[in-house]
Amino acid sequence: MLLSLGVLQCLVLISGVFGYILSGYGIELFGFIPPVWLVLIFQIFSFLYIFLLVPESRPKVPDSPRFFSTHSFKNMWSVYRKPRSDEGRKLLSFITLCNGLLWMSFFGIDGIITLFYLASPLCFSSIMIGYLYSLWTFTGGVAAALLTLKPLLQRVGELKMAIIGIIAYEISLVWLAFSNRRWMAFVGK
Repeated sequence: MLLSLGVLQCLVLISGVFGYILSGYGIELFGFIPPVWLVLIFQIFSFLYIFLLVPESRPKVPDSPRFFSTHSFKNMWSVYRKPRSDEGRKLLSFITLCNGLLWMSFFGIDGIITLFYLASPLCFSSIMIGYLYSLWTFTGGVAAALLTLKPLLQRVGELKMAIIGIIAYEISLVWLAFSNRRWMAFVGK
């Protein structure tokens, strides 16, 4: 069971690393449309692998919910409907708001960062951006694997690890703001 998830996580890391490298070359050779189709094909294969082969994604009991059911959403909303004290409800709302803002800023800034690399003074080509994102994916995957080791999480705690991650991301954005040489971009994130 855990082996399937380990294989899946390894495939995601490796495909992310090589996908970024190959997409840079693909964009240089063919433009933007063919690499997007290739990504779509890989996404379909990944979905089929998870849906058909990973045991954790298949129903375990005969009366489990059907495909396209609302069972998952009901479980999610039960977290918010659960009776809590006023302080607990405020904390849950605050965590939800912060998480939403964090993810919106992360996805919003990612495109802006790519445009920054394309512009002066860095003037990256799509191949260089592919190498850069490939390096970030690899170091992010390795760092996630090392930082989520059970002894470290038990000693530091999940909340402190999340705070450390957010602070590290903010520091990398400040570093990026002052990057005027290519090596600084590779070190920055």
